[in-house]
Amino acid sequence: MPHGPRAKYPDATFHEPVGWAPVLPQFLKTQFLVTIVLVLVFYPVLVTAAFWLAFRTPLPSFTSTWAVTENNRRARFYRLTRAGRHQLDAETASWVRLTTAVQGVLGS
Repeated sequence: MPHGPRAKYPDATFHEPVGWAPVLPQFLKTQFLVTIVLVLVFYPVLVTAAFWLAFRTPLPSFTSTWAVTENNRRARFYRLTRAGRHQLDAETASWVRLTTAVQGVLGS
């Protein structure tokens, strides 16, 4: 004895499930075009950013010179540059914010 929906309704037309078969070519074409557009748009930006990050020269934070001390010995003396002063000020402000937050949490 047959079973299933065909046995129950012999005159009905049943369509077999087709899944992705009819949709897949269009989906792949769309995905391919989207990928090409993304590569064409973002690749130059990414290459430029990578080049800039790889080959940029950071501003020196300090300079150094050799000089003679009071005891007639050669020594190296260091001095902050303008960029170093800005970096020091930024780090100091960050440290003050952090310590203030910790004091607030601890209730000191």
